[in-house]
Amino acid sequence: MADYHLVNVGCRALNKNEQWKLNNPNVNRLYYIIDGSGYYKYQDSKVYFKPGYVYIIPSKFEYIPDWDREIGFKHLYFDFLSIKIFSVDKPMCFKVEENIEAFLNAFISFFKKCDERVFNQFEYQKEITNMFSFLMRQIEKIYNISYVEDERVERILDYIHKNYDKELSVKEMADYMYLNKSYFSKLFTKSVGMSPHEYLINYRMVRGLELLKKGMSVQNAAIKVGYKTVNSFSGAMKKYTGNSPSVNIKNYN
Repeated sequence: MADYHLVNVGCRALNKNEQWKLNNPNVNRLYYIIDGSGYYKYQDSKVYFKPGYVYIIPSKFEYIPDWDREIGFKHLYFDFLSIKIFSVDKPMCFKVEENIEAFLNAFISFFKKCDERVFNQFEYQKEITNMFSFLMRQIEKIYNISYVEDERVERILDYIHKNYDKELSVKEMADYMYLNKSYFSKLFTKSVGMSPHEYLINYRMVRGLELLKKGMSVQNAAIKVGYKTVNSFSGAMKKYTGNSPSVNIKNYN
């Protein structure tokens, strides 16, 4: 089973007249900075992106991206869901090494052939998805990406992974850990960066996408990952990936 699922990808060269708005706070985002002057605002700080660097921004990190209109800003980006939980809740920044840079340049060459914002109709989507999985494995290895290792958190994550297809409430999770529901929710959210319910949906979406990719029908996939109705499954997938199950199926065919 894959630890990551690519939701969206693109290569953008922002100019004076463009708008830059994040559409989905439920996904992680990886940036590769190609050229220009871009930055993000977080609380009272302003952090500039450095060309030649990779940035991984965890889901739920609230920031506002922007760029210098006189200079422009070009970057490659990947939106993805993750089963693994990053041990930090703020952006990670790495200087790109030569072998990683060559791999990222392969992505850029792909996007010279198409509209970088139309991932859903991208004829090379399967190749891009496989390339992204390989890229993340290399990044993990080279930059020693760390993940949550708290024994209590690992225990409840394992419980969710084994029971996500059932009607699983936050109270049931807390009871499993012998913790008060309120305390459990605060502990989980602080460690994981999202609430227990949000993580459960995130995990269901990753598993649901895998089933659709294997050719399973939307109705059966919905049942397999814990939804009683197709509508509730479709609504969750639309919220978390930006696409309905039927669009995702079309992408995999």
